[in-house]
Amino acid sequence: MRTTVGRSGKALIYLCAVILLMIVAGVVTSKIFMNRVSVRTFRMNIAPAGKVPWGKVRPEEETGPAPVVLFRQVGESYCYTALWSPALRDREIRKSLKSVTVEYNVFGDFGGVRRYTLRTVDGEPFAIEDRVIRDTEEFGGQVLMNKSNPPACF
Repeated sequence: MRTTVGRSGKALIYLCAVILLMIVAGVVTSKIFMNRVSVRTFRMNIAPAGKVPWGKVRPEEETGPAPVVLFRQVGESYCYTALWSPALRDREIRKSLKSVTVEYNVFGDFGGVRRYTLRTVDGEPFAIEDRVIRDTEEFGGQVLMNKSNPPACF
């Protein structure tokens, strides 16, 4: 006995094949181009007491200890990360360093930067990729000086 696949059966096979190819293409694209992690290293100035060249990093109404500020000049502007870490502040005040080596985990999609995390400060680990080792409150950004173009911090 011989069975044949009719037109609707062939169309269903082709449809399943196309769907399968689209799923494979999507998975391959996401693995190659999305959520890429790179480590970027910078030599940055450190302000353990929060005193930076452009003034204050946080609003006047906030009280409590000032954040440790890691910053670097890019053109006429600055890129910075401010964090509250008493251990880091005490260590850097003791060492009296003006600059430190800072590593960031930079996450990107299709060649653009999506987000970043602080990885290490002078060898002291804070995070490995998405896994946080030392939980600290932090924020960062750019300070534009003289109406300059935004700096490429990463």
